[in-house]
Amino acid sequence: MTKKIFILEPSLPGHGGNFTKLLSNSFSQDQEVSIATYLNDFNHIFIKKYIDNSKIKQVYFLSELIDRYKFPTPIKKYIPLLYAIEKYIFLLFIVVRFRPDIVMIPSIDGILYLAFLLKPLLWVLGRKTKIHGFLASYKYYYTQIGFFKKFLFEVGIRCFDRILINDEFFAEHLQVSGYNNIQYMPDPVEHFSLNTDKEQLKLKWNLPTNGYLVGMTGIIDSRKGADLIIKATLEVKRDDISFVLAGSVSTDIKKLLDNHTNSRIIIIDNFLEMQEMHEIITCLDLMLLPYRNSHFGIASMLLRAIECATPALVSNYGWLEKMSKTFDGIYSFEDEQDFFNKIREIEAIILNYQQKNENDFSTQNSIDSFLSAWI
Repeated sequence: MTKKIFILEPSLPGHGGNFTKLLSNSFSQDQEVSIATYLNDFNHIFIKKYIDNSKIKQVYFLSELIDRYKFPTPIKKYIPLLYAIEKYIFLLFIVVRFRPDIVMIPSIDGILYLAFLLKPLLWVLGRKTKIHGFLASYKYYYTQIGFFKKFLFEVGIRCFDRILINDEFFAEHLQVSGYNNIQYMPDPVEHFSLNTDKEQLKLKWNLPTNGYLVGMTGIIDSRKGADLIIKATLEVKRDDISFVLAGSVSTDIKKLLDNHTNSRIIIIDNFLEMQEMHEIITCLDLMLLPYRNSHFGIASMLLRAIECATPALVSNYGWLEKMSKTFDGIYSFEDEQDFFNKIREIEAIILNYQQKNENDFSTQNSIDSFLSAWI
């Protein structure tokens, strides 16, 4: 029997389409997959680049529904709960209109507090649709909210048939606490057939072929410590180290760059495809991930650095710290000064990394484990 599956709002810019790309490339023939999403410029590019039309039956743009029920953006800025209400309207529309067996929601972060209404509504509608979700910012919500919101948060978790979390330690914590619908999902890392000649890749991206390259890729913002990297260009007095910021640069970082002109900073301000990120990470001698506590500490870019055999320097907290204790080649720093010092001592990091026994850092069977967690 064919399973009818809907993916709601799949195109999360921060994930670069990785979520739905893996799904659309990997579903078996007995699963009928459709997508319901917003019609905007990003989704147009996303679907054109990432969706395998041979695996996806239909892409639905919910434009008419959104135009009818969408709340004005200025109001939503003051009442964030309206974002969740919007998403529930779209979710219920799909359940009623298409009667899917499963609806997958790549991010349920903002809708957990209203999730206690979900099961009663499905029961009233006479639907047996299972709702699966991916929970990303759990640590931030779980540690920053008050008692009442935490209560709604915990009730909301129980209202989903399955929730994936890509932090093994927090997933285990919830499982031990009695949440049987929680499943750990490793971040899937795509395997690319890359030209591993660093010199050619550096020429392709107009990167210096002499000296050392350190930096980050992905979303470039202060939450991920991009401003600390800019500060490092002034603190680290070495002409043989260049700093690379490659990806979508936020407005606040652009303003900061305007006030800190430095010839050793290389900016590639583009939306990068995953293979392009891999190419740039391969060029780096050291990946920098000075994430702040306001970021929930899950770095898919760190897994990509491991895949590209590039050592990384990461913040000493949460999942990043645990990864630094798990994998050779991941080094943590204690404070700003320690961050600057370790960049200055880049030769020691590289030498230490090269001397360690080679390990298989690749995420094995990532697609299989990813799908088995969902279906």
